[in-house]
Amino acid sequence: MKLKGGEYLEALRERGRAIGLELVDADWKTAAQHVTYRFKCIHTKAEVKPRNYNSVFLGYNGCDCDEHRRPRV
Repeated sequence: MKLKGGEYLEALRERGRAIGLELVDADWKTAAQHVTYRFKCIHTKAEVKPRNYNSVFLGYNGCDCDEHRRPRV
């Protein structure tokens, strides 16, 4: 039996990895604008400001570490 929202949660996890974040939450909630998910920076291992589903897919990492502040080439 598939977990509810499993595909969306995996997509969120993959997109987070692409922008340097690791998903902390293990359960799917919803993609609604007011619902946030917890992430931590893969460089510092510190939790960052919670992000909603859309902000992660738009590429907003919300981290202020040196690696994330460095412009992408």
